[in-house]
Amino acid sequence: MSGIDLNEDHQPIDHMQIDYLRLGYAEFYVQENQFDQQTLDDLADYYWANYGSFLPKDPEARILDVGCGGGQFLRCLEQKGYRSPIGVDISLNMVRLASTVARNSQVDLTEDTERYLKETGPYDAIVIDDVLEHIPKHQTIPFLLSVKEALRPGATLLIKVPNMGALFVGQSRYIDFTHEVGYTQESLHQVLKDIGYVDITLWAPIPPPPNCLTRSLRRALGNFRRAFLSAAIERTLVWAGYSVPKITSELLMAVARKPGQATD
Repeated sequence: MSGIDLNEDHQPIDHMQIDYLRLGYAEFYVQENQFDQQTLDDLADYYWANYGSFLPKDPEARILDVGCGGGQFLRCLEQKGYRSPIGVDISLNMVRLASTVARNSQVDLTEDTERYLKETGPYDAIVIDDVLEHIPKHQTIPFLLSVKEALRPGATLLIKVPNMGALFVGQSRYIDFTHEVGYTQESLHQVLKDIGYVDITLWAPIPPPPNCLTRSLRRALGNFRRAFLSAAIERTLVWAGYSVPKITSELLMAVARKPGQATD
């Protein structure tokens, strides 16, 4: 989780909110995620299945994970042979956690993500995984523009957010107190296109193994039941003549490219 800019040029943010994002969120994050070896390996497979084909082939490529959280994606990059993955977060607790999960990655702490991007770029790829929904709307455009500026020409941006086109959208939208904005396939495409990204593609992610999502069989069965009901409701709505989003998965992924010629 990242992207909160503390510059005076932006609207002021309540300091209690900032303190929670930096400190209190870590406890919630650890409760909602698992860090055993099997889960981390399964998550690496999940990330690679969804992101692998869009990432640079060069093992020396500079790949940045913005809002790196617990470092799971950085660990995936390490397993796939990338020699110097980089992660950044505004939470010291998250940085400490990521440093233990992805021991061969550079993990940085920042108070100003946009300034960090300006000072450390350019990058061959930037990943914003479960981050954009945490950024207030008035900061979204400046944040994505700073990401674009930090990319090399032709380089790739990868995004994952909760999908507001999902039929059971309330869970993913409101499960986390720090969620600020929701995105549909259309609105995410809109904002990326309007600020100059090209070759934008959105898709429903290949789902991770059940143990990456749940802590108990009860929750796993709940996820299965929700998916089954979603499919049944979708068919019913189509039969009744209602418009149904093209992507109804709980999560939404996007890839976009900065204009220009890639170097690899």
